[in-house]
Amino acid sequence: MEGAPETGVVLDITEKNGQSSTAKPGDILYLKLTGEAASGKQWAVVSPTSSDYIMLKGHKLIGLTDSKAPDGQFTDEWWLKVEKTGNFELQFDYGVLGKKAEKSFQFSVVSQ
Repeated sequence: MEGAPETGVVLDITEKNGQSSTAKPGDILYLKLTGEAASGKQWAVVSPTSSDYIMLKGHKLIGLTDSKAPDGQFTDEWWLKVEKTGNFELQFDYGVLGKKAEKSFQFSVVSQ
């Protein structure tokens, strides 16, 4: 499924925790999250768990279990394509799966 044609616009939301932004169908949302390598903790998508508002275009995880990772950190990069107009929330939680999250990343999208 192709979905909305890509606009060529990439919105970096990495530093916009707790904020909101407007986007158009076909825009790409880029998010880079970091965590402690070899800690057993990771980032997990909380919402949307199922949605026709966005489509995963790419995901890259580097150094999650690498104790020799630079600065002891791993990176988790996401590229999400906006598929249609409407309002939706993104939320990613960080911690050990099955336990209360230690921190969250939240972002509201208004697609027009």
